[in-house]
Amino acid sequence: MFPKKLLTVAILCLISLSVDAFAQGVKVTVRVRKKGSGETISRTEGTVFSENAAAAGEKIQAAPDGTLTVEASESATLRFTRFGFKPLDVKVLDLLEKARARLQAEPEEGQIQLRVDIFLEPSLGGDDTVIIQGKKRPGVSKQIISVEEARRVAPGGDPGQVTKLMPGVQRQAFGSQVVIRGSAPGDSKYYIDDLEVPFVYHGVGQYTVLPTPLIEDVEFSAGGFGAEYGDATGGVVKIRSKASRVERPTSIYNVNFPVFSSAYHERPIGKDASLSLSIRRSYLELILPKVLPKDSGLTLVPYFSDYVVLHNQEFDDGKGRLISIASTDGIRAVFPSDFAQGEEGTAAFSVFNYYGILGYERTKRLNSQWSLTTTPQVQFFKLNLKIVDSKVKLKVWSTRLPTEFTYRPNAEDKIYLGADLRADKATVYFDAIRFDRNDPFFDPEEAPREEGSEETTTKGGAAWLAMEKNIGDLLLIPGLRAYYNDQIKKGTADPRFSVRFDLNGVHALKFATGQFSKNPEPGQASVSAGNPDLKFERSIHYVVGVESRWSDRWNSDVQWFKKRSWDLVRADSEKRYVNSAELDSVGAEILIRRNMTERLFGWFSYTWSKNQSRESSGDAWRNAEYDQTHVANLAGNYRLTEVWELGGRLNYHTGDTFTQKGNAVYNANLDKYQPRSGDLELFAGRLPNYNELSVFAGRDFLWDTWKMNARFGIEYFWFKRAVLGVDYNYDYTKESYLMGVPPIPYLEVQATL
Repeated sequence: MFPKKLLTVAILCLISLSVDAFAQGVKVTVRVRKKGSGETISRTEGTVFSENAAAAGEKIQAAPDGTLTVEASESATLRFTRFGFKPLDVKVLDLLEKARARLQAEPEEGQIQLRVDIFLEPSLGGDDTVIIQGKKRPGVSKQIISVEEARRVAPGGDPGQVTKLMPGVQRQAFGSQVVIRGSAPGDSKYYIDDLEVPFVYHGVGQYTVLPTPLIEDVEFSAGGFGAEYGDATGGVVKIRSKASRVERPTSIYNVNFPVFSSAYHERPIGKDASLSLSIRRSYLELILPKVLPKDSGLTLVPYFSDYVVLHNQEFDDGKGRLISIASTDGIRAVFPSDFAQGEEGTAAFSVFNYYGILGYERTKRLNSQWSLTTTPQVQFFKLNLKIVDSKVKLKVWSTRLPTEFTYRPNAEDKIYLGADLRADKATVYFDAIRFDRNDPFFDPEEAPREEGSEETTTKGGAAWLAMEKNIGDLLLIPGLRAYYNDQIKKGTADPRFSVRFDLNGVHALKFATGQFSKNPEPGQASVSAGNPDLKFERSIHYVVGVESRWSDRWNSDVQWFKKRSWDLVRADSEKRYVNSAELDSVGAEILIRRNMTERLFGWFSYTWSKNQSRESSGDAWRNAEYDQTHVANLAGNYRLTEVWELGGRLNYHTGDTFTQKGNAVYNANLDKYQPRSGDLELFAGRLPNYNELSVFAGRDFLWDTWKMNARFGIEYFWFKRAVLGVDYNYDYTKESYLMGVPPIPYLEVQATL
């Protein structure tokens, strides 16, 4: 064997001799890769141009592995072309120089292999190609938004937040859940895949618990949903994670100033599996205390973090997906208060919640007609709440086993048969005031207190049967869902039905109705702190709609809805909780959508609704807590070039309802004024209407094997800040507004390797 250095010199000499003897030609193997990621590009075409030839010469097609083998003279030029990428012209001599440089950096033993890499830049196509998105299980009020569509218009580029822009969704001043068609946030259900979670959005910035690189699409149902979903009278929000195996290792590092940083990595494992890992943490709690004015009287420290592990595996008969999620949210505040016990006159408020969930989804084809999906899962939830000197601590262990069989009698029809068994173990400790809505002078400072703890174990389950039956242009979806809750010792059954009729390929008529039941919360139905005689909360939905496909680019969806809910749980001075309240919601929605092309995408949504409620059947109807008459959203995104994009959203909402204080009287014992609760008309007042403009610009920076994206913009921009609530002076004679956050500029930098 020759010494390695002598072998390298010999190789370089041979290359030089080859360059000097181009009359015989040189053979070079070229691998074509995508600039910015280094991914191999298949189906590339190469064309050889001689030095003096006016026309193209021989065409060369890439091998299945993305390589092209070229034999040409020194004076020749090669052109590489592929749809979706900019053409690239390279001289053969330049390819040889690259090969020489590579051999100098990485000497090779054995025969000379002239193998080089070239990188094609992505190109921006015209606006004539619509990107088609697949459809999943059908529904009348269901919307499926792909991750690319959602990323282009959602707040902060977070796909999960696209639900804020959908028809039927109302603005909520506080909280991390959504208000759908007038229902309380807790009346809707939230899922990550088939894992039922307490919420899918963090309290800070409403960022989705599942990070963007792991999201495949977002499913949103405003009402009239199928029998596969239960324990909800509002709507359903479902975030789906990636279901397919990744092909190459990728790392993504993200810094969003001033909110959070994150790290993500995915890689294949063997030939049939892949692993994805994500970690994200906020640092607002480190910044806000340093920038808030010392004399503001308010110190607010929000924080969040999440950790995700996803393992996908492909089998001969289906797929498996193991997912683990840990999510933490919290807020600590110190504010001036009459309830303060210390000399400094401030009171404390803190909320901490955590949930961790582990689940495994297995889809198995049993034969040509039957398939089975099971998703066993276990979840731990923890809540610590402290308001001044009132405390609540809650711990819940939940175990669920959803199972669904799918039967395909033919190519068009399906029958679903499912069950969902669950067991929950909850431990609660409370030390708080006891609310009495019948006391006209109720005051938290002098109200009686209750302290206690309880450990409860509840078991329950549901079973459902549904069918998709196609009769020509008519699609029928009947369904039935049955429940049982052993804490209240009651069961129920909810029939549901929806239909879709395709008129002429352009317009389709839709209709859905059904009953929807919701279990009382475990604390509401507990023996020591609640009422074990509670019933299910009930709701009936009616939805009528027209869906139109005007062209490949434009479609619209118009819906009218009515929802009547009864047996809603409310606090009671004697029984603690009773099924007494009612809610009536009616409205109309329109969604006009410009389908996504490589350049432009956007939509306009508008909701008109009237939501009324009453605390009992003997009371008069009044504005509901979540009544917003008008909600409009205009969102869009436009790619200026291959690397530049612009986007934004304009939102308008009718102001929130609130309860105005009644005539106040002076209480000499407490030396303060107290409003008369009996004189108050609940939610009779309304805050000013709300506008919000958010704009952003994004820029991609491409290197051969990695890229960086910088996204900068401003959130919550308008000429007037949003009004979130009302505050009063000492004797309740003057009102003042509690203002929302000012415009917040942000810069987010993401590196993908």
